[in-house]
Amino acid sequence: MIGIARPATVLKEASEVSITVDGREIRVLRGETLVSAMLGAGIAAPQRNPKSGSGRGPFCMMGLCQDCRVQVDGRTVLGCLTLVEPGQRISLIVPAKPQGDTLDGQL
Repeated sequence: MIGIARPATVLKEASEVSITVDGREIRVLRGETLVSAMLGAGIAAPQRNPKSGSGRGPFCMMGLCQDCRVQVDGRTVLGCLTLVEPGQRISLIVPAKPQGDTLDGQL
């Protein structure tokens, strides 16, 4: 498994906390972003493509692409800009398939 680099300042001062991602409890460093915590735990795709169901991982890591959107305790946030706090409950977003899609089955 490829390791994810984490900022040295986070590693020096951070304590390990638990968060839950889609029912799976993971131990992460308090103060790192949700996306870096999930990547470090092997969760590489916070979203799914509505057509194919394939995973969509974070892309820009600065909030522009919004491919890191997740729900935290019922609120939709950008995982690349949101810091880990103890006890957070994260739900991955699976968009609904568009209605009346004329390309269905062609992709």
